[in-house]
Amino acid sequence: MQYICLVSALFVLVLSRGIPTIPQPRIDVWSGPNCHMCEVILNNVRYEYRNNFTNVTPDQLRQSLYQQCDLNLNGFTDQECHKIADEDSADILQQLQEGTSSYRICQRELLC
Repeated sequence: MQYICLVSALFVLVLSRGIPTIPQPRIDVWSGPNCHMCEVILNNVRYEYRNNFTNVTPDQLRQSLYQQCDLNLNGFTDQECHKIADEDSADILQQLQEGTSSYRICQRELLC
């Protein structure tokens, strides 16, 4: 009986204060080991195009990035990877055309 009273009291206490809201944690997808995945994805794209991005359009690069995201990531990180490809493919393409290293691109895009 005491157990039921204790549980009831805790239940009433929680309801009287309201259900606490827990803020969504900020997930930095590209920090730590995911920074390495950024490099892997870009290096795979380099291989796909034989490191020649002269006639590649931002849309073609975005599609290649999508494929690499799907092959190398899953769940939330895959979705975030697609989002980054949507937002930054033109900038990434310019850097690839300039011969910038994959690691440096990931840094410049604030992914590392």
